[in-house]
Amino acid sequence: MSKEEILTKDKLLESIDFFAQNLSLEQIASYGYPYIHELLSLEESAIFVLKEDTFELNLEINTQFIVKSFKNDQRMKHLATKFGRAMTKELNTYFDFDLISKNEITFAMPIIVKDDTVAVIFSKSKQFALGFEQSFIHGINQMINKAAESAINFRALQNSEAILDRKIYNLMFINHSTKALMRELNLKRLYQLCVDVISELTASSVTSFGLYDHHRNRIILKGYKDILSYKDYYCELPLCDQVILTNKVIFNVRDDFEALKKIFKSPETLETLKAEYVVLLVKDEIQGFVTIGRNINQKEYTEELLDQVESMVSSIYIAITNARYVKTIEQNKVDLSNQLEMMKHLNGIIENINSCETLEELTHITMQTIKYAFNIEKAMILLKNKDTYEVIDEIGLDFRGAIQVSNQFEALCSDEVYFDAMAFDPKEYFDGDIIVNINDTNCFVSVPLKSDVDKIYGYLVTIKSNEVLNHSQIVALEMIGHSISPMLKQLDRHKYIEEHYLVNEEMAFIDDLKKAMNNRLEFYVDFKVFFKELKTKPFEKVDLSEFEGLKVFYFNQVVFHIDYDERDEDDRFDGAVNVEDLESFIEEIQNIIR
Repeated sequence: MSKEEILTKDKLLESIDFFAQNLSLEQIASYGYPYIHELLSLEESAIFVLKEDTFELNLEINTQFIVKSFKNDQRMKHLATKFGRAMTKELNTYFDFDLISKNEITFAMPIIVKDDTVAVIFSKSKQFALGFEQSFIHGINQMINKAAESAINFRALQNSEAILDRKIYNLMFINHSTKALMRELNLKRLYQLCVDVISELTASSVTSFGLYDHHRNRIILKGYKDILSYKDYYCELPLCDQVILTNKVIFNVRDDFEALKKIFKSPETLETLKAEYVVLLVKDEIQGFVTIGRNINQKEYTEELLDQVESMVSSIYIAITNARYVKTIEQNKVDLSNQLEMMKHLNGIIENINSCETLEELTHITMQTIKYAFNIEKAMILLKNKDTYEVIDEIGLDFRGAIQVSNQFEALCSDEVYFDAMAFDPKEYFDGDIIVNINDTNCFVSVPLKSDVDKIYGYLVTIKSNEVLNHSQIVALEMIGHSISPMLKQLDRHKYIEEHYLVNEEMAFIDDLKKAMNNRLEFYVDFKVFFKELKTKPFEKVDLSEFEGLKVFYFNQVVFHIDYDERDEDDRFDGAVNVEDLESFIEEIQNIIR
């Protein structure tokens, strides 16, 4: 074996050892190509590597090519699929004439991977083939082809592993983020967490999150994050329609701007948000959106990543719905607790009201109760008197007497509780001198006082409060009104009875007392007046059965009996007094009762 053969074999083994490694196509073109140049004893050569649609000069050895690039046309496709090996004679068939002639190319070895030419080695050498068999050249060509294929496959494997790792990371991130979103029940913190999650998932430089406001028909920005400026931002985006007529929910702000015009009345606001993509949150209707801006790593957003954002947005919707439900439940608990306390408080108020013995006492306690319990500044109780109403008690008005109410008042207030949280013109509801006293107002609450279905006895009217009345307080005022309605009716009747009947019994007692005093002067017949305090609850019937057989008089919750027997005690009575004169007797009885 000659020395040259030994050197060639050593070079071949060294080349095989090099190309057996996991190389990149760039490494093959830069460091593997010199091995080929040396193995084939090329004097002047260069390698062109495919970059996008053009083969560009990558490296030259012992030469300078004039034409340094050529197009990747259909001939190169045919070279890979129909010829596929080194050549000396077919050069003009597959390559441009200028490339061959100006560079004085005599030999070309294509580097082929599957059906594509990825690089070409050109040589100007004229005697390189002397001493080499065609099979040797073909073997060298196959070796570098396999090395290139291995490099491309290895790169594809690395890309697949990177994509798989990214998918696994994103899935783990989405899973962790979803759990974090579901655990967060504070809406304000949840909104910010939504922005942070989307920003982390997409590496977006500017991220925003908005929710639909049903009352204003617009999306209100709830969260915003600009990692480059750390500034807050607030905006509102009115909708053309909450119902979206397409299944598409991911929009490129630049490419889909015309479509966004059909959704938002002012889509240019999205540009102010520096948004590249808008992902709508849709559950039958638009519920909100997420926007993502330019990627901080200068990468394009993949369709897969955008789908993950859409999935994350769905989780955000569930988390927000869950947080809202929990907030509602917690608020309901607070409301129920407050209502329970209100009911306990109201029960005590009603018990206090029910203990009233006169109409004046009832209305006074009612007014003072609502003043301090509900922080009412102006209110009044109206009782109906034929075609007019009479203010029988009030707070903050300094007015008693007859007033007229408008037709509007009776139309609004006659059937049920009427509530308006706005200030009003007193002339809308009232007429007369009271208008001056009403002065300013900030609400109007009217509770009809009725014990029968169709008959109205009056109204409990509130026209000014130091704080906004809530629903529970309105209900409490209604219950107070319902509680005093039958009492007002009965006390009013009781007052009428006192004026027309019980006063006569008092007068009858005084007449008998005067007769007894006259008999004592004329006939020396002495007497005592026995008395007993007999208090009863309102509307409770007085039981005088224990005084059967005695002539008694009952008024002002005291039972009186004029006794002519010479006795000092009677177990049925609290005591007895001697009557010297009428005036001193009345004073003495009043002191005893107190």
